[in-house]
Amino acid sequence: VISCHPPLLEKTINSSQDKGCELILIDTPPHNFTAAANAIRTSDFVVIPVRPSSFDLVAASSTIDLVKANTAKAG
Repeated sequence: VISCHPPLLEKTINSSQDKGCELILIDTPPHNFTAAANAIRTSDFVVIPVRPSSFDLVAASSTIDLVKANTAKAG
């Protein structure tokens, strides 16, 4: 487990790959636009976990907008 600040995410991923890491899972806190944007930009696929509640569905819409803006694959 490696913790890093959102602006350092790409550098941290590259460093991990240089050390032989083949699979990287990025978990961002909810409602952190900067962390989510950085994670989406550096990801091959974005998983958006959503509970079936009004609050979670509304919160997921901003993440979906980020995914669309970055033309990322998601589900």
